[in-house]
Amino acid sequence: MRVNSLSGRSILSVNDLSVDEFESLIDLSIRVKKSVKAGLFGLEKEGRIITLLFQKPSTRTRLSLEVAARMLKAHPIYMGAGETQLSRGEPIADTVRVFERMSNCIVARVNSHSDLVAMRRLSRVPVINALSDFEHPLQALADFMTLKERKGSLRGLKLAYVGDGNNVAHSLILGAAKLGVWMSVATPEGFRPSLEVIAAAKVEAEKTGAK
Repeated sequence: MRVNSLSGRSILSVNDLSVDEFESLIDLSIRVKKSVKAGLFGLEKEGRIITLLFQKPSTRTRLSLEVAARMLKAHPIYMGAGETQLSRGEPIADTVRVFERMSNCIVARVNSHSDLVAMRRLSRVPVINALSDFEHPLQALADFMTLKERKGSLRGLKLAYVGDGNNVAHSLILGAAKLGVWMSVATPEGFRPSLEVIAAAKVEAEKTGAK
């Protein structure tokens, strides 16, 4: 399956993607990585403007997004926590209206997932989740891409996660269910994953045979 079906769509959660779309994104990422190493990567998005709204600082996410955008000849514009009127109490609706008029895409790293939901509702351009308190879908995409590169196949793979049942855990749980990965999660008492995420993962797992 091609990823053309994602054109113009917002992605706030791994669950915004179908099984085929998630697998296709992983495969596309691997192909692009190989093309970059071989010096064959085509630059297709010249002139596009990508606004990076980061309410929380980042090293790897910001750098990887800016590098990727520039490799596509797009123009990333970074807006940190104190660089917008949001820090002075401006309603998020007003900020989104400015961004959507001057950008082709908004990539947001936010404190609250509800801000992303509001952005998607208000924006006429796609909104991509670069981390929220509920999910980190880009991290999960990169992790499963690496696993596929190393293991060759994801279906039936056994994955163990030890740590807080946090945003990364949520995206990995949903991704594993979509990809047919058997995932075990061990968390400290009081830090378990969201019951909402577990319920959604069970629905996907029934389709793919994940455990």
